[in-house]
Amino acid sequence: IEDTTGAVRLPFLTKAGSGTGSDESLATTTSSSSKQTPLQEYADSDPTDTSISTAGTMDLAERDIVGELLQKPTVEPPYEFSIRTIPAAESALMPEVHKLFFDYQCSVHNDPHPLRESPQDQDLDWGDLSADFRKEASSMLQRLYGQTLSPERQHGVACAFSSFCRFLVESPLPTRIDGQAALDKTGSGGRVGGTFHQHYRIAGQLVAVGVVDVLQGGLSSVYVFYSPEWSRHIPLGKLAVLKEIEYTSETLQLPYYYLGYYIESCGKMRYKADFMPSQLLCPATYEWVDYSEAHATLLRESPERHCCKLFGGVSEEDEAERQRVIEGMALDVGAGNGTLVTLSMLQDQGQALIRPHVEEYVQQAGHVMSQRSVIRLV
Repeated sequence: IEDTTGAVRLPFLTKAGSGTGSDESLATTTSSSSKQTPLQEYADSDPTDTSISTAGTMDLAERDIVGELLQKPTVEPPYEFSIRTIPAAESALMPEVHKLFFDYQCSVHNDPHPLRESPQDQDLDWGDLSADFRKEASSMLQRLYGQTLSPERQHGVACAFSSFCRFLVESPLPTRIDGQAALDKTGSGGRVGGTFHQHYRIAGQLVAVGVVDVLQGGLSSVYVFYSPEWSRHIPLGKLAVLKEIEYTSETLQLPYYYLGYYIESCGKMRYKADFMPSQLLCPATYEWVDYSEAHATLLRESPERHCCKLFGGVSEEDEAERQRVIEGMALDVGAGNGTLVTLSMLQDQGQALIRPHVEEYVQQAGHVMSQRSVIRLV
Protein backbone atom coordinates (compact mmCIF):
# COMPACT_ATOMS: atom_id res chain seq x y z
CA ILE A 1 0.00 0.00 0.00
CA GLU A 2 1.42 3.36 -0.98
CA ASP A 3 0.16 6.67 0.37
CA THR A 4 -0.24 9.58 -2.00
CA THR A 5 2.19 12.38 -1.28
CA GLY A 6 -0.27 15.19 -1.72
CA ALA A 7 -1.91 17.41 -4.25
CA VAL A 8 -0.10 19.20 -7.03
CA ARG A 9 -0.82 22.81 -7.90
CA LEU A 10 0.66 25.29 -10.32
CA PRO A 11 1.00 28.90 -9.17
CA PHE A 12 1.03 31.27 -12.11
CA LEU A 13 4.48 32.77 -11.66
CA THR A 14 5.04 32.72 -15.42
CA LYS A 15 2.76 33.21 -18.37
CA ALA A 16 0.39 30.28 -18.70
CA GLY A 17 1.97 27.46 -20.69
CA SER A 18 5.38 29.11 -20.97
CA GLY A 19 7.01 27.10 -18.23
CA THR A 20 5.78 23.63 -19.00
CA GLY A 21 7.88 20.71 -19.97
CA SER A 22 5.32 19.75 -22.60
CA ASP A 23 5.42 22.81 -24.86
CA GLU A 24 8.08 21.36 -27.12
CA SER A 25 6.34 18.03 -27.41
CA LEU A 26 3.17 19.85 -28.38
CA ALA A 27 4.88 22.06 -30.96
CA THR A 28 3.27 20.21 -33.83
CA THR A 29 -0.20 21.08 -32.62
CA THR A 30 0.06 24.43 -30.87
CA SER A 31 2.92 26.41 -32.35
CA SER A 32 2.51 28.95 -35.12
CA SER A 33 5.53 27.81 -37.05
CA SER A 34 5.92 28.11 -40.80
CA LYS A 35 4.24 24.73 -41.23
CA GLN A 36 0.87 25.43 -39.61
CA THR A 37 -1.46 22.72 -38.45
CA PRO A 38 -5.21 22.42 -37.72
CA LEU A 39 -4.73 23.43 -34.05
CA GLN A 40 -3.25 26.87 -33.91
CA GLU A 41 -4.45 29.97 -32.06
CA TYR A 42 -6.84 30.02 -29.08
CA ALA A 43 -8.85 33.27 -28.82
CA ASP A 44 -11.02 33.33 -25.70
CA SER A 45 -14.02 35.68 -25.58
CA ASP A 46 -16.63 33.75 -23.60
CA PRO A 47 -15.62 31.09 -21.03
CA THR A 48 -18.64 28.94 -21.88
CA ASP A 49 -18.26 29.11 -25.65
CA THR A 50 -14.68 29.31 -26.91
CA SER A 51 -13.52 28.46 -30.38
CA ILE A 52 -10.50 28.54 -32.61
CA SER A 53 -10.70 29.12 -36.31
CA THR A 54 -7.56 28.02 -38.08
CA ALA A 55 -6.23 29.35 -41.33
CA GLY A 56 -3.19 27.15 -41.72
CA THR A 57 -2.28 24.88 -44.58
CA MET A 58 -1.84 21.12 -44.42
CA ASP A 59 0.09 18.74 -46.57
CA LEU A 60 -1.63 15.82 -48.27
CA ALA A 61 -0.72 13.28 -45.56
CA GLU A 62 -2.15 15.48 -42.81
CA ARG A 63 -5.36 15.97 -44.79
CA ASP A 64 -5.71 12.21 -45.24
CA ILE A 65 -5.26 11.58 -41.49
CA VAL A 66 -7.72 14.23 -40.35
CA GLY A 67 -10.21 13.36 -43.08
CA GLU A 68 -10.11 9.70 -42.10
CA LEU A 69 -10.52 10.49 -38.40
CA LEU A 70 -13.42 12.80 -39.10
CA GLN A 71 -14.96 10.18 -41.38
CA LYS A 72 -15.82 13.19 -43.51
CA PRO A 73 -13.25 13.13 -46.32
CA THR A 74 -15.13 15.91 -48.14
CA VAL A 75 -14.46 18.38 -45.33
CA GLU A 76 -11.56 20.57 -46.38
CA PRO A 77 -9.20 22.49 -44.10
CA PRO A 78 -8.97 24.82 -42.33
CA TYR A 79 -10.74 22.78 -39.65
CA GLU A 80 -12.44 24.54 -36.77
CA PHE A 81 -11.13 23.63 -33.34
CA SER A 82 -13.44 24.60 -30.48
CA ILE A 83 -13.59 24.24 -26.71
CA ARG A 84 -16.91 24.76 -24.98
CA THR A 85 -17.43 24.70 -21.21
CA ILE A 86 -20.76 23.12 -20.19
CA PRO A 87 -22.25 22.26 -16.75
CA ALA A 88 -21.54 18.57 -16.12
CA ALA A 89 -25.19 17.55 -15.76
CA GLU A 90 -26.04 19.16 -19.11
CA SER A 91 -23.04 17.60 -20.85
CA ALA A 92 -23.83 14.10 -19.58
CA LEU A 93 -27.20 14.14 -21.34
CA MET A 94 -25.48 14.50 -24.73
CA PRO A 95 -25.21 10.91 -26.10
CA GLU A 96 -21.80 11.41 -27.71
CA VAL A 97 -20.27 12.16 -24.29
CA HIS A 98 -20.97 8.83 -22.61
CA LYS A 99 -20.14 6.97 -25.83
CA LEU A 100 -16.73 8.66 -25.91
CA PHE A 101 -16.23 7.80 -22.22
CA PHE A 102 -17.08 4.14 -22.84
CA ASP A 103 -14.62 4.01 -25.77
CA TYR A 104 -11.85 5.61 -23.70
CA GLN A 105 -12.31 3.40 -20.63
CA CYS A 106 -12.34 0.29 -22.78
CA SER A 107 -9.29 1.24 -24.85
CA VAL A 108 -7.11 2.82 -22.16
CA HIS A 109 -8.18 1.05 -18.95
CA ASN A 110 -9.47 -2.25 -20.39
CA ASP A 111 -12.93 -1.79 -18.90
CA PRO A 112 -15.74 -3.86 -20.46
CA HIS A 113 -17.50 -1.87 -23.18
CA PRO A 114 -21.22 -1.79 -22.25
CA LEU A 115 -22.30 -1.29 -25.88
CA ARG A 116 -20.27 -4.24 -27.16
CA GLU A 117 -20.15 -6.82 -24.36
CA SER A 118 -22.70 -8.64 -22.24
CA PRO A 119 -23.31 -6.73 -19.01
CA GLN A 120 -22.13 -7.87 -15.62
CA ASP A 121 -24.77 -8.51 -12.98
CA GLN A 122 -25.07 -5.26 -11.04
CA ASP A 123 -27.59 -2.94 -9.46
CA LEU A 124 -28.53 0.43 -10.91
CA ASP A 125 -27.17 3.14 -8.57
CA TRP A 126 -27.70 6.84 -9.27
CA GLY A 127 -26.03 8.02 -6.06
CA ASP A 128 -27.13 11.50 -5.03
CA LEU A 129 -28.06 12.69 -8.52
CA SER A 130 -31.33 14.60 -8.61
CA ALA A 131 -34.65 13.01 -9.53
CA ASP A 132 -34.99 15.39 -12.49
CA PHE A 133 -31.60 14.35 -13.85
CA ARG A 134 -32.41 10.66 -13.44
CA LYS A 135 -35.67 11.14 -15.32
CA GLU A 136 -33.97 12.93 -18.22
CA ALA A 137 -31.14 10.40 -18.32
CA SER A 138 -33.52 7.43 -18.33
CA SER A 139 -35.53 9.02 -21.14
CA MET A 140 -32.33 9.57 -23.17
CA LEU A 141 -31.17 5.97 -22.70
CA GLN A 142 -34.59 4.61 -23.65
CA ARG A 143 -34.63 6.74 -26.78
CA LEU A 144 -31.15 5.60 -27.79
CA TYR A 145 -31.25 1.90 -26.93
CA GLY A 146 -34.87 0.93 -26.23
CA GLN A 147 -35.45 -0.41 -29.76
CA THR A 148 -32.01 -1.91 -30.42
CA LEU A 149 -30.86 -3.63 -27.21
CA SER A 150 -32.41 -6.39 -25.14
CA PRO A 151 -33.73 -5.46 -21.67
CA GLU A 152 -30.67 -7.11 -20.14
CA ARG A 153 -28.28 -5.08 -22.31
CA GLN A 154 -30.27 -1.90 -21.65
CA HIS A 155 -29.86 -2.48 -17.93
CA GLY A 156 -26.12 -2.95 -18.36
CA VAL A 157 -25.80 0.30 -20.30
CA ALA A 158 -27.90 2.14 -17.69
CA CYS A 159 -25.62 0.83 -14.92
CA ALA A 160 -22.50 1.90 -16.83
CA PHE A 161 -24.01 5.32 -17.52
CA SER A 162 -24.99 5.85 -13.87
CA SER A 163 -21.45 4.86 -12.83
CA PHE A 164 -20.07 7.45 -15.25
CA CYS A 165 -22.40 10.07 -13.76
CA ARG A 166 -21.45 9.27 -10.16
CA PHE A 167 -17.80 9.55 -11.18
CA LEU A 168 -17.78 12.68 -13.33
CA VAL A 169 -21.13 14.44 -12.93
CA GLU A 170 -22.25 14.17 -9.32
CA SER A 171 -20.61 16.92 -7.30
CA PRO A 172 -20.94 18.52 -3.85
CA LEU A 173 -19.92 21.88 -5.30
CA PRO A 174 -22.49 24.67 -5.66
CA THR A 175 -23.49 25.80 -9.11
CA ARG A 176 -22.65 29.42 -8.28
CA ILE A 177 -20.20 31.11 -5.93
CA ASP A 178 -21.36 34.61 -5.07
CA GLY A 179 -19.27 37.54 -3.97
CA GLN A 180 -16.28 36.82 -6.20
CA ALA A 181 -15.66 39.72 -8.55
CA ALA A 182 -12.85 38.15 -10.57
CA LEU A 183 -15.24 36.22 -12.79
CA ASP A 184 -17.73 39.05 -13.34
CA LYS A 185 -15.64 39.90 -16.40
CA THR A 186 -16.99 36.77 -18.07
CA GLY A 187 -20.42 38.33 -18.33
CA SER A 188 -21.99 35.58 -16.25
CA GLY A 189 -23.51 38.02 -13.77
CA GLY A 190 -21.64 36.46 -10.87
CA ARG A 191 -18.97 33.87 -10.37
CA VAL A 192 -19.86 30.51 -11.82
CA GLY A 193 -18.58 27.59 -9.80
CA GLY A 194 -19.10 23.85 -9.74
CA THR A 195 -18.27 20.89 -11.97
CA PHE A 196 -18.03 21.42 -15.72
CA HIS A 197 -17.21 19.43 -18.84
CA GLN A 198 -15.05 21.08 -21.48
CA HIS A 199 -15.84 19.73 -24.96
CA TYR A 200 -12.97 19.66 -27.45
CA ARG A 201 -14.17 19.45 -31.05
CA ILE A 202 -12.44 19.29 -34.42
CA ALA A 203 -14.70 20.11 -37.37
CA GLY A 204 -17.67 19.50 -35.08
CA GLN A 205 -16.57 16.05 -33.91
CA LEU A 206 -16.16 15.52 -30.17
CA VAL A 207 -12.58 14.30 -29.63
CA ALA A 208 -12.05 14.92 -25.89
CA VAL A 209 -13.80 15.96 -22.70
CA GLY A 210 -12.01 17.58 -19.78
CA VAL A 211 -13.79 17.47 -16.41
CA VAL A 212 -12.95 20.41 -14.13
CA ASP A 213 -14.07 21.87 -10.82
CA VAL A 214 -14.18 25.66 -10.65
CA LEU A 215 -13.24 26.63 -7.09
CA GLN A 216 -12.97 29.94 -5.29
CA GLY A 217 -9.18 29.96 -5.46
CA GLY A 218 -8.44 28.02 -8.62
CA LEU A 219 -9.43 25.35 -11.08
CA SER A 220 -9.09 21.64 -10.26
CA SER A 221 -8.51 19.18 -13.09
CA VAL A 222 -10.60 16.09 -12.34
CA TYR A 223 -10.34 13.83 -15.40
CA VAL A 224 -9.84 13.83 -19.15
CA PHE A 225 -11.19 11.24 -21.56
CA TYR A 226 -10.67 11.31 -25.28
CA SER A 227 -10.89 9.49 -28.58
CA PRO A 228 -8.31 6.67 -28.72
CA GLU A 229 -8.06 7.13 -32.51
CA TRP A 230 -7.37 10.86 -32.37
CA SER A 231 -4.88 10.46 -29.53
CA ARG A 232 -2.56 8.52 -31.82
CA HIS A 233 -1.97 11.72 -33.78
CA ILE A 234 -2.58 14.51 -31.23
CA PRO A 235 -1.47 14.39 -27.55
CA LEU A 236 -4.97 15.21 -26.32
CA GLY A 237 -4.19 14.70 -22.61
CA LYS A 238 -1.31 17.19 -22.61
CA LEU A 239 -3.24 19.55 -24.85
CA ALA A 240 -6.12 19.52 -22.34
CA VAL A 241 -3.75 20.38 -19.47
CA LEU A 242 -2.29 23.32 -21.39
CA LYS A 243 -5.73 24.60 -22.33
CA GLU A 244 -6.95 24.25 -18.73
CA ILE A 245 -3.93 26.23 -17.53
CA GLU A 246 -4.71 28.91 -20.10
CA TYR A 247 -8.40 28.88 -19.14
CA THR A 248 -7.56 29.24 -15.44
CA SER A 249 -5.07 32.05 -15.88
CA GLU A 250 -6.53 34.09 -18.73
CA THR A 251 -10.30 33.48 -18.71
CA LEU A 252 -11.09 32.80 -15.06
CA GLN A 253 -8.13 34.88 -13.84
CA LEU A 254 -7.64 32.54 -10.89
CA PRO A 255 -4.24 32.08 -9.21
CA TYR A 256 -3.93 28.27 -9.06
CA TYR A 257 -4.42 25.22 -11.24
CA TYR A 258 -4.67 21.93 -9.34
CA LEU A 259 -3.58 18.64 -10.93
CA GLY A 260 -4.68 16.42 -8.03
CA TYR A 261 -2.69 13.71 -6.30
CA TYR A 262 0.90 12.94 -7.20
CA ILE A 263 2.18 9.37 -6.75
CA GLU A 264 5.89 9.05 -7.45
CA SER A 265 5.87 5.31 -8.16
CA CYS A 266 2.92 5.54 -10.58
CA GLY A 267 4.20 6.18 -14.09
CA LYS A 268 0.82 7.51 -15.23
CA MET A 269 1.02 10.23 -12.57
CA ARG A 270 4.50 11.50 -13.33
CA TYR A 271 3.38 13.66 -16.25
CA LYS A 272 2.17 16.16 -13.64
CA ALA A 273 5.78 17.04 -12.85
CA ASP A 274 6.30 18.17 -16.45
CA PHE A 275 4.37 21.39 -15.91
CA MET A 276 6.37 24.08 -14.16
CA PRO A 277 6.50 25.96 -11.85
CA SER A 278 4.59 23.61 -9.56
CA GLN A 279 4.27 22.73 -5.89
CA LEU A 280 3.52 19.63 -3.82
CA LEU A 281 1.37 19.71 -0.70
CA CYS A 282 3.15 18.39 2.40
CA PRO A 283 0.91 15.66 3.90
CA ALA A 284 2.14 16.44 7.41
CA THR A 285 2.08 20.25 7.60
CA TYR A 286 -0.28 21.10 4.70
CA GLU A 287 2.24 23.62 3.41
CA TRP A 288 2.93 23.96 -0.32
CA VAL A 289 6.54 23.17 -1.25
CA ASP A 290 8.34 23.84 -4.52
CA TYR A 291 8.28 20.62 -6.55
CA SER A 292 12.05 20.34 -7.06
CA GLU A 293 12.70 20.67 -3.32
CA ALA A 294 9.82 18.38 -2.36
CA HIS A 295 10.79 15.71 -4.88
CA ALA A 296 14.39 15.64 -3.63
CA THR A 297 13.13 15.23 -0.05
CA LEU A 298 10.76 12.49 -1.13
CA LEU A 299 13.50 10.42 -2.77
CA ARG A 300 15.96 11.03 0.05
CA GLU A 301 13.70 10.40 3.06
CA SER A 302 11.31 7.78 1.68
CA PRO A 303 12.88 6.11 -1.36
CA GLU A 304 10.60 3.06 -1.27
CA ARG A 305 7.21 4.25 -0.06
CA HIS A 306 7.42 7.87 -1.26
CA CYS A 307 5.49 9.37 1.64
CA CYS A 308 7.11 11.66 4.18
CA LYS A 309 7.13 15.14 5.62
CA LEU A 310 8.12 17.60 2.90
CA PHE A 311 8.17 20.87 4.82
CA GLY A 312 10.02 22.08 7.90
CA GLY A 313 12.73 19.46 8.24
CA VAL A 314 13.05 17.10 11.20
CA SER A 315 12.56 18.77 14.58
CA GLU A 316 13.72 17.47 17.95
CA GLU A 317 10.11 16.51 18.65
CA ASP A 318 9.96 14.52 15.41
CA GLU A 319 13.15 12.65 16.24
CA ALA A 320 11.94 11.91 19.78
CA GLU A 321 8.67 10.55 18.38
CA ARG A 322 10.57 8.41 15.87
CA GLN A 323 12.68 6.87 18.62
CA ARG A 324 9.58 6.20 20.72
CA VAL A 325 7.93 4.37 17.82
CA ILE A 326 11.10 2.35 17.14
CA GLU A 327 11.39 1.25 20.75
CA GLY A 328 7.71 0.31 20.91
CA MET A 329 7.56 -1.52 17.56
CA ALA A 330 5.74 -4.86 17.91
CA LEU A 331 7.95 -7.81 16.89
CA ASP A 332 6.92 -11.41 16.23
CA VAL A 333 9.98 -13.56 16.93
CA GLY A 334 8.14 -16.86 16.47
CA ALA A 335 7.59 -17.54 20.17
CA GLY A 336 4.10 -18.88 19.44
CA ASN A 337 0.72 -18.18 21.05
CA GLY A 338 0.70 -14.73 19.46
CA THR A 339 3.42 -13.47 21.79
CA LEU A 340 4.92 -10.15 20.69
CA VAL A 341 8.06 -8.45 21.98
CA THR A 342 9.80 -5.08 21.61
CA LEU A 343 13.47 -4.23 21.09
CA SER A 344 14.10 -3.65 24.78
CA MET A 345 13.03 -7.23 25.51
CA LEU A 346 15.79 -8.64 23.31
CA GLN A 347 19.37 -9.32 24.35
CA ASP A 348 22.03 -6.83 23.25
CA GLN A 349 23.15 -9.02 20.36
CA GLY A 350 19.53 -9.39 19.17
CA GLN A 351 18.92 -5.65 19.43
CA ALA A 352 22.01 -4.88 17.38
CA LEU A 353 20.84 -7.30 14.69
CA ILE A 354 17.21 -6.25 14.55
CA ARG A 355 17.31 -2.48 15.23
CA PRO A 356 18.48 -1.44 11.71
CA HIS A 357 15.54 -3.30 10.16
CA VAL A 358 13.07 -1.69 12.55
CA GLU A 359 14.52 1.77 11.88
CA GLU A 360 14.24 1.20 8.14
CA TYR A 361 10.63 0.08 8.43
CA VAL A 362 9.61 3.06 10.56
CA GLN A 363 11.30 5.44 8.12
CA GLN A 364 9.48 3.93 5.14
CA ALA A 365 6.07 3.27 6.72
CA GLY A 366 5.80 6.37 8.88
CA HIS A 367 4.85 6.69 12.53
CA VAL A 368 1.13 6.06 12.25
CA MET A 369 1.39 2.93 10.09
CA SER A 370 4.28 1.55 12.17
CA GLN A 371 2.23 1.71 15.36
CA ARG A 372 -0.45 -0.39 13.66
CA SER A 373 1.99 -2.98 12.32
CA VAL A 374 3.79 -6.10 13.49
CA ILE A 375 7.19 -7.02 12.08
CA ARG A 376 7.54 -10.76 11.70
CA LEU A 377 11.14 -11.96 12.01
CA VAL A 378 11.82 -15.12 10.05
